[in-house]
Parts: sequence; C-alpha cells; structure tokens
Amino acid sequence: EFTVECWIYMTSLARTVFVDKYDGTNAGWQIQYRDYNNVNHIAFSTNAGHYATTPSNEIEANTWYHIAAVRDSSNNLKIYINGVEKGSSSGYTQDLNGTAAVNVGVQTYNVAAGYMNGFISDARIVKGTAVYTSALTPPTAPLTAITNTSLLLNGTDAGIIDKSQSIKTL
Repeated sequence: EFTVECWIYMTSLARTVFVDKYDGTNAGWQIQYRDYNNVNHIAFSTNAGHYATTPSNEIEANTWYHIAAVRDSSNNLKIYINGVEKGSSSGYTQDLNGTAAVNVGVQTYNVAAGYMNGFISDARIVKGTAVYTSALTPPTAPLTAITNTSLLLNGTDAGIIDKSQSIKTL
C-alpha cells in the first residue's frame, strides 16, 4: 500500500513530472502530466506503462489541484483529483523498490526534459498506508506526518521543510 500526494499549480500545460522516484526500470515510478493519444492525462507511470490515468482534459493552467495516487490492500491503484477518483487500475502488484532518489518537480531519469512550469506544495509519500480509499475532501491545512510517512515537504514562506520526522542517511 502507498499514497503519493501533492498540490500542483501548472503555469503551462506542457508535459511535466510532479513527484518522481524513477530509475528507468519497472521498479521506479512517477506521477506526471502528459499527452497520451492526444488527450492530456495525469498518470501514475513506471517503465512498464501508464496506470490509473485520468480520462480527460480536466486540468487547466493557473489553477491549484490536489493530486493523490493510492494503492490499497487489494492492489487497486487510483488517481484522485480534488478528491474525486478519476482513474484506476486493478491488480496492480508491481514492486516499486527502485533505488533512484525522490525528486519533486523534475524527472529523475531524464532531467533534460526540464523542470515543472508551476508550483508544488505539500508533497507527501506514505509507504505502507492507503490514506484515501474513496472520494475525499482535499485537505485545506498543510499536510502532517502520519504513520508511515516517508517524505513530507510543506512550503512555508518560499522555504521547504521536511517534516517527516524520520532519519535519512545519504
């Protein structure tokens, strides 16, 4: 089980990566905005493909959106946009144990693809817990470190604070 979530504000609708731990293998992953078959999608992607993609061109520039990718205990992978389930894949059992570093706002594997045009706030990764299992009201307060939080980045006065309360080794 896992949850990866963040608030995004795109100033242009160019292909971009929001949160990424992608190493070019099936064990890496990313949440991205991309054109797929001439429709813009938000997708949870690995080297093996795109999963739980949104079905339509719902994202507009210059608007804040809460995005969450969640895999539950039944191996259902879901994408929520502003609390509404917009895409899902069932039977998603892929082991996501890639060794790449986590990046926010840029793609690890292909940094040349560029940085996100816009803003990201309250990025949180929770490994071992499906925080959301049905429609939700997007959080209006800064996210907090809950059980199994492995990364929490809150933006405060243009600064970034890691509040995951966990020890990291480099």
